[in-house]
Amino acid sequence: MSLVFEITRLYGGFFISPLLMQASRNWQFARDLSFLNYVFVGIAINEFSGLEFYCTPKQLVKGVCPYTNGEQVMAVYGYDLTSLGFNAGILVVYIFGCRFFAYLALRFIKN
Repeated sequence: MSLVFEITRLYGGFFISPLLMQASRNWQFARDLSFLNYVFVGIAINEFSGLEFYCTPKQLVKGVCPYTNGEQVMAVYGYDLTSLGFNAGILVVYIFGCRFFAYLALRFIKN
């Protein structure tokens, strides 16, 4: 289980963004199977949606603020590829799927 949790954590979206994972099709399945991916992307969507940034003079890059709102940040990192409802729905499917497999395991292990 430690190996499964480590792979889940590595492809969860914190170390590598969903946009960068699209370039590596060989490991796309690891990101899709990682439940932490849906948690992290859902939290990022929730936090960045509707967020406005204000730059101080020290933060300006060539006289321009690099990001003015959260939607720009989500587009750069690929968090806008899915919706908050989709991520929440996948997590609900994970919960019921794990409970179903646990029930089956308990049901047939006792015999």
